[in-house]
Amino acid sequence: MVELANTLQVGQRVWTVFGYADHGPMEGPKVDIQGDQGGMVVADEASGILGPFSGCPRLIVVQWDNGQRSKHYCDELFCIGPFQSLCAFEKALAEARDSVVEFGPQGGFRNFLTTVLVDGEPRTFAFSAKWTWDELLEPALRRLKKKVRKERILSARENKARERERESLRVKVEFLKFVLSDKPDREQVTRWLYRRLGKDPLEYLRYVKLVDPKNQDSQQKLSRQGESKLRAIMRDYPELAE
Repeated sequence: MVELANTLQVGQRVWTVFGYADHGPMEGPKVDIQGDQGGMVVADEASGILGPFSGCPRLIVVQWDNGQRSKHYCDELFCIGPFQSLCAFEKALAEARDSVVEFGPQGGFRNFLTTVLVDGEPRTFAFSAKWTWDELLEPALRRLKKKVRKERILSARENKARERERESLRVKVEFLKFVLSDKPDREQVTRWLYRRLGKDPLEYLRYVKLVDPKNQDSQQKLSRQGESKLRAIMRDYPELAE
């Protein structure tokens, strides 16, 4: 797993553009944190309020540059990691090597990930709170005219279907390599298919859609069409070439 450069932990920098008005627990005390300033994470503690899934949510204590101190839940903060200011972070973002925004199966925002240089070393930043994308990141990227790759996260059902497709392709690649490398005759092809698949070879050859196995010229057609088919599969699924 990649170590993120902006994980909220003691010593990391955060930034607020809009500030936090009347911020604090219901029972007080309340504070007004001014906008356009940075702060440093100085403590990480449990809130004492039990969450429904993950126990006590974390409270991050921030010492702001103007001397104020406040506590925040993780998704309220915009962490810029080791950068001292939002301007410095955006300058690095302008030179980002790879940026991708991930959307869920229904199109909702999930994550923004980018790799930027920190002291000459590539570091990965990740943001999962939707407001950080809507209010800070997307406007900054648009202003910087920075291209971002968009990816859609597949649902569990789509992932299962994709895995079934890849397993089918693995068998197909194995079969094509056998045919193209060994140049087997029809009897050898039949034995291989029975041994590997345990199914009717003619049915599989029709499924592969390379030849009509009843055709007397099937071996030549298999080789000629097989090479094209194999190249296409390898292009779309390079991991199957291993």
